[in-house]
Amino acid sequence: MLTLSLIGKESNRLDETLAGLIGSLDDTLATYTSPNENAWSLLVLPALADFPTRKLAALTDLDDRTIQRIKKRATSTPHGRNRALLTLITAQLASQQLESWGITPPLEPLEQIATYLDHRDTHNPERRCVVCGTPLSGRQRLYCSPACNKRAQRDHHGAGSPTAR
Repeated sequence: MLTLSLIGKESNRLDETLAGLIGSLDDTLATYTSPNENAWSLLVLPALADFPTRKLAALTDLDDRTIQRIKKRATSTPHGRNRALLTLITAQLASQQLESWGITPPLEPLEQIATYLDHRDTHNPERRCVVCGTPLSGRQRLYCSPACNKRAQRDHHGAGSPTAR
């Protein structure tokens, strides 16, 4: 995966560089990366959105609503423990999905997620309810039932306009 990093030549070590005390330009460069461009937001969250909320909640012992808020990015980055747990569970689910497609998953969790994201569009996964993860059929657009539609409306109430998916 290609990421963009900004670099800057730090002038506070200019005298040392001119005197030949610093052997490499890399020693005087500072790298600036966007906090929004990390493995969590680029890999884990997009893959996490593909898996049913209830299944994730059952595997992580987190509340359904907590999982939904994380998936919708309605909360800040989860606590480190929860973020690590969700990353590992997402990698496990992605690995299982890759195996079902006949693709050998990589060994590293983030590589498993990245490989899953690379192949998910070509294997056309079934559409699922955005609330509970139940497979959708026919003309259903976002929700499997009126109850899930109502629950989504309650979740969005007070948070401004509902987000389209």
